[in-house]
Amino acid sequence: LSSLKVFLKRPSLMIVFALTIIVITAQFTAYSYIEPFALNVAHFSSTQTTTLLLIYGAAGFFGSYLFGKFAKKYPKLPIPLSSAVLAVSMLLLTSLSTDFTSFSLLSLFWGMAIICFSLAQQAKTLALASDATDVAMAIYSGLYNVGIGGGALLGGIVTTNYGLNHIGIVGGIIAVLGTLLALVLVQRKDFIQKI
Repeated sequence: LSSLKVFLKRPSLMIVFALTIIVITAQFTAYSYIEPFALNVAHFSSTQTTTLLLIYGAAGFFGSYLFGKFAKKYPKLPIPLSSAVLAVSMLLLTSLSTDFTSFSLLSLFWGMAIICFSLAQQAKTLALASDATDVAMAIYSGLYNVGIGGGALLGGIVTTNYGLNHIGIVGGIIAVLGTLLALVLVQRKDFIQKI
């Protein structure tokens, strides 16, 4: 419990935690409903929808590789860049859903972005709370789950009131807000000192 008081005095860590909730909520506003979206809005077949999900999942390997290769060289880039790619991916969701190839490319970039974001956030949490990593990671994991649940709830509300074709727009707008916060985060002195 004493670690919590210490964490409150670390603004960059608090921003990382807030950013986790915002961006993961954005992510799951759209992704929680991606299968019915692909089937009912994009009108892809079950096989095509499964292929899209496989592409999205496999993209995680590429995202992990890119993060491992470039994160140390460009430490201020992964969090805002991945947030921005997530935002663009979701905002383009409906417009690129008319063509399977375009949607496949979208799934590739979207999948890479979410794994890069998650890895970057975990790494930054550990760096900013190196004296209490167990508590910090427990909080991070809890907030990540809040984002998943919050996103699924919001996506459900959007789907019910506005239709499946609006999940990308709402998720994308929230991710844009996350990107702006990410840009603030990487300019902070305590962020830079903990790289």
